[in-house]
Amino acid sequence: MSDEKILREATFSPKAPMYYTVNATIIYVVFLVLPCLGFAPVTFGLSLLGLVLPAALFGLTMWYYRVYYRRLSCSLTNRKLIIGRGILSRTEQAVPLDKITDMQMNQGPIMRWLDLEAIKVETAGSMGGVGGALVGLVGIEGSRDFRAAVLDQRDKVVGSADRDAGAPDSVRSGTPGDTDALLTDIRDTLQRIETRLANESA
Repeated sequence: MSDEKILREATFSPKAPMYYTVNATIIYVVFLVLPCLGFAPVTFGLSLLGLVLPAALFGLTMWYYRVYYRRLSCSLTNRKLIIGRGILSRTEQAVPLDKITDMQMNQGPIMRWLDLEAIKVETAGSMGGVGGALVGLVGIEGSRDFRAAVLDQRDKVVGSADRDAGAPDSVRSGTPGDTDALLTDIRDTLQRIETRLANESA
């Protein structure tokens, strides 16, 4: 839209890639290292592979998420929340602000250790019409301020839409002459109804 303008751009903490890397490493350890250590009495090579492979996967995962976060963007405009992501192929989601029902804040133990928070954007109509988390973002710097800015702008959009929906065209146009004429018509109509009711009761 021509009147679309960016109000705020999210910036992401450099610690955010570490959060995903630590999570992945825990999975590697549980599913690779621990089973391989069980074979330690049998074969040294297998148990060594169980130690080296997670270290290599740690480095690869860290590299991937660093690149991922360099290309991750989140912009608040006057009407939408726009999230862009992807490394090889780029995808962009535009969430209309009037569809956002809430922005839930989460912080697990690893996030707390890294001083990060996650925001889940909940929208009306997602998850089969029941509502749900359409977008999740981890590591926005000043996440609570960003959340407050999005919800504040959403309230402005929803409030103006409600006012526009409830007002006649002449009132929405803001022309004083049209508004006066409309109010005069309403007054005359009410007087006619009142006169008719009085005649029928008499």
